[in-house]
Amino acid sequence: MNPENKKEKIILFGAGIKAEKFLINHSDIVIASVWDNYKTGDFYRIPIQKPYETANNFIVIACEMYFEVKQQLEEMGYIEFVDFIFDDLYHKRIAICYGNCHASFIRTRLEECKLFSDKFAFYPLPPVQQLNVSILSNELLNRIDLFLYQDIRDNNKYGREYGVSSILPGISSECIKICFQNLYGLPEFMFPQLAASGCGFVDRSLYPHKDKNIEQWMKEGKKKEEMVSFIQNGGVYSQDKIIILWQEFCEKVMQREKNWDIKILDYITENVCDRKIFYDKWHPTEETMVEITRRILILLNMNEEEVILRQGCWDKQEAFIYKDVRDALGIKFEEEYIKECSLNSLFPRKMNINDYVEFQIKMLEFIQEQGLSMH
Repeated sequence: MNPENKKEKIILFGAGIKAEKFLINHSDIVIASVWDNYKTGDFYRIPIQKPYETANNFIVIACEMYFEVKQQLEEMGYIEFVDFIFDDLYHKRIAICYGNCHASFIRTRLEECKLFSDKFAFYPLPPVQQLNVSILSNELLNRIDLFLYQDIRDNNKYGREYGVSSILPGISSECIKICFQNLYGLPEFMFPQLAASGCGFVDRSLYPHKDKNIEQWMKEGKKKEEMVSFIQNGGVYSQDKIIILWQEFCEKVMQREKNWDIKILDYITENVCDRKIFYDKWHPTEETMVEITRRILILLNMNEEEVILRQGCWDKQEAFIYKDVRDALGIKFEEEYIKECSLNSLFPRKMNINDYVEFQIKMLEFIQEQGLSMH
């Protein structure tokens, strides 16, 4: 995205780390002035000023609080894309990655790919669970060059206006549109024991899901050793039940893939026995998400680009796969520990099955003691 009036000089809004990075990456431009709401003094020998309403130069917002500054400038009479822009979009084509936390992961991996980042930059859209949909104005949608999105349905829990059927009509016909997977909540076959904790913790990652079996075993007065034995040795789920859940998963994904440009069921079926492809019912592993990102790059004719695998993004959500599930699916990989990279702050080391059961008991007892409701 280039300033529409193509002015040589710009105003840099921000005097922090983000502004400094912008200055280094665009050393050929002239900074007419630097604005900041809080800082004073100089920024690279340029006096820092408060924003004013009669600026003649294009404004580049180089700070983390983009939407707050955007609102401030609009109240002063400035217009996004005409008078100001997010710094990442300067001289780049506009991309949006629309969806849940899976979309955020894909966006980050694509930003690390040189072929992609040389051509595109992402508008700073938050994930759908944090999004005020009014951000997706007609002006923004009409300017998008690449729209990556999950197939969010009209009957989603956030509102019909968040469904892609309400968003796609506003996007230019010249925009590249790529629909990718939304597997959130689908892998029941691998983790039939899990349910969302639903307790409203400030940090949801502290206890993202409860083990329904451990909750029931506690009510029945079973000892911890008995619980560990059930998980390690089996006797909880029948093979038929797990196979039915697996078949239902495949059928659901197969149906949904009719609307997806990025297919992933083949990868799942080929790898389900040999590697862990999901951490829980809601989060694929990083390897699975990297494969999805790689397939997006292939569709963009950037297939020679390598996608960086970074472990530990979501493994704080990780749960053990029960022995009954392993046997029914023919899982070959071993799983002595979970949560090996991103350590839960309530449990500052990787977990074995004994640790897992102890942690579940501790959290369920805490919830009961505090009188917290579980949905």
